[in-house]
Amino acid sequence: MKTIVMSILLIVVSAVSASAQEAAVVFHPGETIHILVSFKTPPISIASAVCAFGIVGQPDKKQEQLAQNFPINQVKKVTDTQFEVSGTIPEHIASGTFRLSWINIGINGVGKSYAEGTDFKELTIHILNPEHPEFPAIDDVKLSH
Repeated sequence: MKTIVMSILLIVVSAVSASAQEAAVVFHPGETIHILVSFKTPPISIASAVCAFGIVGQPDKKQEQLAQNFPINQVKKVTDTQFEVSGTIPEHIASGTFRLSWINIGINGVGKSYAEGTDFKELTIHILNPEHPEFPAIDDVKLSH
């Protein structure tokens, strides 16, 4: 019985700890994000890399005009099999959860796209942006001379 209670307590503590870590990963417009891409074998060389993020679901109605996806494309070799791809969160982006949708790698003038769910596991981030652009309603439209 004591073992079962300890096991349940460990699971609860682990779950709370994992949730706290996920909740702490919040980005804001203008901040830099870094993604570490690891390959099973060393690529010959990587000339370019682009990681694309897209919002999960719909943004708040007040942020519908803001960007709902963005790329990052600054690549740096870390080890023979690991590369860091980084970039800046755009200024005019909606708040929400964003998922890494695909990664495109360029080697010797040829590109390959890797898809989330097929080639790599899901990776999400949360972006918080207080911006709420307000556009006035149009009063009238008529032909001008």
